[in-house]
Amino acid sequence: MKNEIDYITGFRGILVIAVVFHHYSTNYPIFFTKPNFFWDLTNGGIFAVAFFFILSGYFLERGVNKFYVLGIKKWLIHKYLRLYPEFIVSILMLFLVLQFYPLPERTGNSWIDLLKEVPMLPYLSFHMEEAHWYLASLLCSFGSFAFLAQLRWHNKVATYWIALFLNIISFVLKECCISIWGVSFFISFVNKFVNISIFTGMLSYLSSKQIHFKILLFFYLTFLTVKLHIILFPIVFILLWLCLNNQYDKYLNIIKKILGNKFIVYIGGLSYMWYVMHQNVGYIVMQNLERYINYEMLPYITVCVTFTFCIFLQKVADVIRKNIYKRIKF
Repeated sequence: MKNEIDYITGFRGILVIAVVFHHYSTNYPIFFTKPNFFWDLTNGGIFAVAFFFILSGYFLERGVNKFYVLGIKKWLIHKYLRLYPEFIVSILMLFLVLQFYPLPERTGNSWIDLLKEVPMLPYLSFHMEEAHWYLASLLCSFGSFAFLAQLRWHNKVATYWIALFLNIISFVLKECCISIWGVSFFISFVNKFVNISIFTGMLSYLSSKQIHFKILLFFYLTFLTVKLHIILFPIVFILLWLCLNNQYDKYLNIIKKILGNKFIVYIGGLSYMWYVMHQNVGYIVMQNLERYINYEMLPYITVCVTFTFCIFLQKVADVIRKNIYKRIKF
């Protein structure tokens, strides 16, 4: 079990580096009208976040028995509290930084803005740090999974056909640039509550049990590849699926060993904290360092700076989590 946790945590470490560098190398010049960097990671964020969702879906389905042990209410509270410590630490840190270095192009810095963030709720929070849209989708996905698990639909073939159908409609409407409010709401709903990557992750676990789910997984993989426009996506997905399902282990052990490297695993252990705090803080760091260092070095230096912040903030979040779990037993 430890080896499995190690290589999955290491994979998360690679994914978070891709997200962070995507924001610093690709988004920074776009958002602040700066010259493009010589080397960027244009699709890194899209690619990596899709796999974050897939891993979440896989472990949701694999751990469904815990849902039935805890019950829907305790399970949802548990999932919420798992995410909250890093979130609140990152928001408080960002709010403090914004008091000295405002970022009006990207976010507000008033007490009202902060109060909206504190509850960590979809449609209320997640505006001070743009990367937090991921949390909104994740929380909504927890809600939809709880609904499906409560009705015992989470492992029904029909559920996945319906989810795929809804996502195809949503994708077509979005590509057609239809901006009617009702249609926009439908697209937003599907993206959050019927998240195609989350469902792909759930299907990845179920596909080891029945041939029907393997066929479905093929359609999901095809749709996701079209949606993401990333040719490398299915290759990495297939390798991940083979690793997760312990197939062809003698050929894949080299991949598991690379991902299980101690330093990569260490980064993976900090991946959530780094993700939730890196974007706007990183942009502030870049704006303030720009006059002192070579422009092409900005993304690399900022990666190091925010990762260092991340190590300290994770320790604070761990203290908060420890105190929460002292008071709430699951």
